[in-house]
Amino acid sequence: MTVSARLTVAALVGLALSYLYLVVVLIGGFVPMVITVPVALLLAGVVATGWRPAPAIAAFVCILGLLPEIPNLPGHLQEISTNPPSFVVNVLLIVPLFAVAIVAGVAATVRNYRRVS
Repeated sequence: MTVSARLTVAALVGLALSYLYLVVVLIGGFVPMVITVPVALLLAGVVATGWRPAPAIAAFVCILGLLPEIPNLPGHLQEISTNPPSFVVNVLLIVPLFAVAIVAGVAATVRNYRRVS
């Protein structure tokens, strides 16, 4: 497994743990965003198997996951004064982890398809 694939797996596991923390500790109840946890772990597992298109699929799913976060960013920035733990998880963990997963997934895909099999 390439470095970029490992980085993709690490970012996906980080996303799963961040969302789990957000749901269990900060929200304290079932919310629809909890589906992100098993999806991220499943994607991490598939990328870890070495299947060639897996990093591209993971990057695409992360792009779809990041899109709803972008319009909420001003609201998240206001959370810094009212709810600092939520701000840390939403802005300082989740958004960068999505970005890392996207960039590393694209890099792993390029690397996978450049290699001669």
